[in-house]
Amino acid sequence: MRDADLLVTEIDDQSLVHQARNGSREAFETLVTRHQGAVRAMLWRLLGNGQDVDDVAQEVFLSLLKSVVRFKEQSSFLTWLLSITRNKAISHLRARQRNPQITIEYIDQIVIQRQIAAVMEGDGEPPELEALQRCLLQLSPPHWELIRQVYFEGRRAAEVAESMGQADNAIRMKLMRIRKALASCVRKQTG
Repeated sequence: MRDADLLVTEIDDQSLVHQARNGSREAFETLVTRHQGAVRAMLWRLLGNGQDVDDVAQEVFLSLLKSVVRFKEQSSFLTWLLSITRNKAISHLRARQRNPQITIEYIDQIVIQRQIAAVMEGDGEPPELEALQRCLLQLSPPHWELIRQVYFEGRRAAEVAESMGQADNAIRMKLMRIRKALASCVRKQTG
């Protein structure tokens, strides 16, 4: 049985999805094990609270169990799973806003949401946010696309690298250089 376990972990996502659709619990568990790190990382970025991350991650995988039969393979399995993750996180944040528990994490989340909205809408309460918006508009289209995929869609650098046909380290280095350039641009504009 141990050899069979090793074989399942070597199978690609598409094959595992097909097996999970046919009722293979082992294939489903392999998908969960393989991608739980990416799901939890995205949830940490969106929710920033360990208990919420645990709760929503469980919701994501329960939803996956129910909906794996509807996966149409129009995108990678991970992209589809992360869209489920994002939707569950948004639903969780909306529910939390309707019934807020005033905690530090809740207040932080509101501040972060307002900062993002200010950057995107140009409201720009702090001058740094207005400067960041101007700096983002100065990015070349490939750099903007990279920032959009990683920071606005929540995709992992490794996933972006694979989709672009580039090395993971090359994408991480580009992100680092873009962040440094944005920081320098903001400092110049607010300095």
